[in-house]
Amino acid sequence: MLKKTLSLLMVIVLLQIGTLSGVATSRGDNSETQISMVKADIAKRGLGEKAIVRVKLRNEKELKGYISEAGDDRFTLTISRINESVPVAYSDVVEVKNPNALSSKVLLVLGVGVMATGSIAIMASGW
Repeated sequence: MLKKTLSLLMVIVLLQIGTLSGVATSRGDNSETQISMVKADIAKRGLGEKAIVRVKLRNEKELKGYISEAGDDRFTLTISRINESVPVAYSDVVEVKNPNALSSKVLLVLGVGVMATGSIAIMASGW
């Protein structure tokens, strides 16, 4: 009885994880809300060489550099390795990330691995 309950619980959790990852990737709209969220995120990070970001654009390109300027319609991203400044419109941005943070996909895989290991250990112990 306990094995069946734990198995059912694992299936429900794995289905929820799969559903949530699909919803999280569907935020590519060009609404005013999206633009204001990007503006707020850029403003929160500040300016200068310590404001390093990875920006994902609508055309599937990714840029990594620091924010050197921020205006009403666009911000300037300076790519330090080639010392080039690139103006980026807020409406072209899909996502702004911290390049040094652990990816949510890595954390997802680790979580699923821990859950699978735990359930196998419980089933092997004969509970």
